[in-house]
Formats: sequence, structure tokens, C-alpha cells
Amino acid sequence: MDLSNATSKTLVTTLARSLAQPTARSGRKLRTEEELAEQLGLGRWRLREALNDLVRQGILSRRRGAGSYLRRVPAREETTETDGFVIPTRVLFADEDERGQSRSPVGSAHRFHIGLWGDLHNQGRNQPNQRILALLSERLGDMGHSLTMHPTTNKDGALSADRLRELVRQQPCDVYLVVGRYMNLFREAVGKTDRPIVSFSISSRAVDFEPMVMLETERAIERAIGIFHRQGYERIAAMFLGEREGLVSHRYPLFYEAITGALGLTYKNTIVAQPAGIPGIREMQAMLKESDRPDALYVGDDHLIPGVAEAMSQAGVEPGRDLAVITLSNSGMPLGGEVRWSRLEFDLEVFVEQIVSELMGSLGASEPRRVTVAHHPVWKPGQTHGPDAAARIKDTAATGEFR
Repeated sequence: MDLSNATSKTLVTTLARSLAQPTARSGRKLRTEEELAEQLGLGRWRLREALNDLVRQGILSRRRGAGSYLRRVPAREETTETDGFVIPTRVLFADEDERGQSRSPVGSAHRFHIGLWGDLHNQGRNQPNQRILALLSERLGDMGHSLTMHPTTNKDGALSADRLRELVRQQPCDVYLVVGRYMNLFREAVGKTDRPIVSFSISSRAVDFEPMVMLETERAIERAIGIFHRQGYERIAAMFLGEREGLVSHRYPLFYEAITGALGLTYKNTIVAQPAGIPGIREMQAMLKESDRPDALYVGDDHLIPGVAEAMSQAGVEPGRDLAVITLSNSGMPLGGEVRWSRLEFDLEVFVEQIVSELMGSLGASEPRRVTVAHHPVWKPGQTHGPDAAARIKDTAATGEFR
């Protein structure tokens, strides 16, 4: 094939379209510049300029001595400005033979060892964390890379910087993936390193290191309260799981600010549920007995829903009829029961794909990437909130009875 007469713009768009084929996946390695230039009938300088353009767009990543890799599959709108010509994947990728068959696992032309440092793998009861780890391992394995887990804690708490430094020296990796709350400790332990570091967090946090990928849990609080308020609820409470990452305390000001600041409401009630037993059941039982009870509840952790649901059932309180409920949830994690909960749901597969994208991008960057990727939940209305429920709850609240 010959692209020697193509304009620079057409060349870049043709490459982008070709990299969007169904078999193209993040992490696959491209053939060398010399091989591609010969196959496409181009001079190496013209090809290099086009590849550099794709690097600037975040489609490719490059690392000196390692080659070029597909960082992300181009979106449809990035590939529609040519007449439809597509370069076969057997020409583009180093891991296909002349028949278009993969010669080795995807990405294994240059396997990378990713070391995950944190404590997610020690939190056996935390199903979302376990799902994130399973998705990461599966995704990186599909690309031909390996993922290993490394602790930053022991039975007494976080490791010392000296101990962590020793462990990092004993277990070197091509790239470090670090749980956000241990990032400062990890940086103190490692110091300056030529190995890329990517951080991720399963909740919102102050960003003092980049690249960072996080679940935007704080904005979820604001969105839930806003939804309640627009539908007529005025007595809004929130329940969080205590002893979880030490983040509950800083959620109070955010919740109170959203309630009293932007909305001007006066009712404030924040409940901290302890993780022992069935989380949330005792605290929910106590709340339902209060004379000054709320008409709406935001549940900030899907681990609390079984306990919340059981307490409501015992008290004869129906979600959406007697008390409006919106919960945070995670894709692939059933909330249980027959109730169709109104929820703000994180797509963990998309979250993991964003982490992998930053990992691949960091391997091709000449210096650390200064970027924060915040993953927001999707609003999925169910049967446990709504303007009709708000009116019914106000009527029952006036009598002091749920029914």
C-alpha cells in the first residue's frame, strides 16, 4: 500500500481509523518505524510526525528503547475525516503474522511487570475492591503484562518508610501502581526513581501527586442531595461506613456545606455506621426511632444497604414510601433484596480501563504525566425516591407515624 501522496491530516486520521479496528486494544505494540514506513510507502520522518501527533492526542504512547504502544482506542469522531481506507492490523501491530493471527499474547512483544502497592488485596470482605483487583489482573493479563500485589501495611498499621524502601528494592517493577492513601509514604520510601508511578483511589481525595485516577465520591454526595432537594425533600440525612480509609470525618463538612450552604436547609444529621456485624443495622434502627427523623437518606457505601434494608423491614418502613433512599453503588455488585434502589453507580470496568490507560501512558512518557482522572457515578433512578414519595412522606411525618 502507498500513502506517500496523503496529506499530513489524512495520514494521521487514517492511522487513527486503523487503530480503532475491533481487534485493536490498549497496550498492543506497533511495528517499528522502519517496518511501518516501508509497508506504507512513507519516509520515516513523515511517519514519525504522524505518530508524534497521535502521541499528543493520547492515542499512542512511546518510551525510548521500548517502541510505540496503543494507549487508547480512538473514538469514532476522531476517525471520520477520510474516505474509509483502513490499514490492516497485521501491518500495524508487531504481534500479528502475515495472516493477521496473533503470534503471542496481546502486548507480550514487550511484557511489563506492574507492581500494585497498597492494602486492597487484604480487605477480603470488601467486594468492590476485590472486583477492581480481579478486573486489573484480567485486563493486564489480556495485554500480556503481569500484576503483582505488595503490602504497605502489617497487623500494626502502615509500614515504616525504611521497611517499605527495603521491600521495593527487593521486588522491583517496571511501573508502580500505588493506592492513593499510601502515596506520600511510598514517595518517601522510594525517593527519586526512573520507574513510572501511577496512583489511584477508590474515593475522592486531595491530589498532591499525578497521575491520579479516582472515584469521585464527594461529588456523589452533592448530586444525591441535589436530587433529593429538587424533588421536595428537606430533612436529608447521610450514613457513611466508619473506619473506612479515615475519610468519613472530611465528608462531614462537605455534606453540611451542601445542606446548609447551597440549599439553605437547617436539618443536619450524619450517621457513622461501624463495620462490625451487619454494618448499618444498629445505627439505622436507632435513627428510625428518633422523633426528629429525616425524610430522605443518602447511603454513602453499598456495604451498608443490607443492614439499612433489614432495619427498615423490621420497623415496617418501606423505602420510597416512608423514607426516601439514594445509595452509592458499584457495577457488578448486587445490592440484594427485591427493592430497586435509586442509586449513583460507579462503573468499575470503566474505572479500571482508566487506570490501565494511565499505566500504558506513563510507560511512554518522558516525564511524569500531570493529569487527574476523576470517574463520576451514573445516576440510575429506582423506586426509592421521587416527588410522589416526597409528598407521601410529608403527610406521614405530620402524624408522627410511618403508615
